[in-house]
Amino acid sequence: MHYNFVVWLQYALLGTALFAMVKAAIVFGGTLVLSWIAVLAVQRIPFGAQLIGAPATRGRNVVAALRDALARPR
Repeated sequence: MHYNFVVWLQYALLGTALFAMVKAAIVFGGTLVLSWIAVLAVQRIPFGAQLIGAPATRGRNVVAALRDALARPR
């Protein structure tokens, strides 16, 4: 799920004059957020939820699902 986001963000930052660690932090954070949102979006599709082994969140707001996922104890 995350591979495309990593490649796109690295390519987008290719021409910028930043330190490598700053670029890495931007790519890591951006990939984390975008991948998480993509997984929450896939969960809204009934077959997508079955495919990744998660309960379907059809009709739920993606922001509410993200908030619930963050509040869930590990």
